[in-house]
Amino acid sequence: IAVARLFERAQSGQMFALKAIREEREITTAEIRASESELAAERRDSGMYDPAKEMDSLVSRLNSYKEELIQAEMKNAVLGAKLELFSKKAAQVKDTVSAEEIAALEKTAQQLATQLSEAKQGSKLARCQIILMQKESELKGVSQLHKQSLVSEGELKTAEAEYELARNDYEAAKSAAVRLTERLGKVRDDLAKAKEKLAETGGLALATIIAEKTLECESELAGTEVKRRYLLEKINNLEKEIAERGSTAAQLERRKAEIDGLKKRLAGLLDSESAARAQMRDGMLPQIVMVESLERLTEPAGAYSVIGEVRSPGSYDILTRTTVLKALATAGGYTDYADDRSVVVVRYGKDHPERHNIDVNAILKGKAPDDFIVRPGDIIWVPSKGRLF
Repeated sequence: IAVARLFERAQSGQMFALKAIREEREITTAEIRASESELAAERRDSGMYDPAKEMDSLVSRLNSYKEELIQAEMKNAVLGAKLELFSKKAAQVKDTVSAEEIAALEKTAQQLATQLSEAKQGSKLARCQIILMQKESELKGVSQLHKQSLVSEGELKTAEAEYELARNDYEAAKSAAVRLTERLGKVRDDLAKAKEKLAETGGLALATIIAEKTLECESELAGTEVKRRYLLEKINNLEKEIAERGSTAAQLERRKAEIDGLKKRLAGLLDSESAARAQMRDGMLPQIVMVESLERLTEPAGAYSVIGEVRSPGSYDILTRTTVLKALATAGGYTDYADDRSVVVVRYGKDHPERHNIDVNAILKGKAPDDFIVRPGDIIWVPSKGRLF
């Protein structure tokens, strides 16, 4: 009888401990959900979905602008020295050339400088080529999904149309670059003739070259000065933005650390609850179970892919519990053309692939939970706005 009473008392204590663990787990789960909802709202309001990455990006941009500013200031100094030298040379030959001749030569030099300036203007060829490569990659991904009947015919045709449009833009930019190169060759021929004239006519040809070089140097100096002022403004604006967003990023990181701590605590409670249940099944006396859970894995559990209208499409390792929203933030967030109401997740199951439609816009507005967990092998596709389907 004594042994039975002791066993009954032990079971009663186990039940009480299990109930306490369960209540604490429910409270912790509620705290996690509330904190994650608040964090999502703060990220949405501030526009910072990955504070550390975005702050690193801002600092990197700032350093890049500062390096460009140093180069622009050095170039300004070199051009200033050239202008001073041209001024001295022009003063030496001015007495050998009449005012009418100088005016005619200055007009010719101005035309040559204008042609050279136009020939030196950059085209949008590189930008069009990058867009073409992105659209080609997206088309390949959508085509593969279409072969598996995971993407409709309308979605495939829209992706093909976007690729064709990007290819036409690239070809047009390439043709424009060829035309500019031909014009540049003409300008170089004119400059070669001017140099030949220098050897034949002495002062007149020298005045032409000096006037031409002076105008070209002044034009280039004006351009570098505009660039210098632009860089100074960008640097000032970025420094202000870094100062303002730095406090917000720190606050978001603190809140995320709090949520991670709650999740670690929840994992420990789940392990404690499992251990308590196992003790009850085995008829063991209750014991205090302390379980520490790691927030991150020591090795990647696998990888997922993100394609479409994101800033950094590609493949990413799974190192922690990853939702669709976190996966999109890891890929740099949306471009200006993304349709966040029609995000598609393709998952390859045992029998056949599965397609899941995710309304990320509703998640960001708090109208839907961010509970779709990304698994290894998943493909996340962010389509463009205004598609034909």
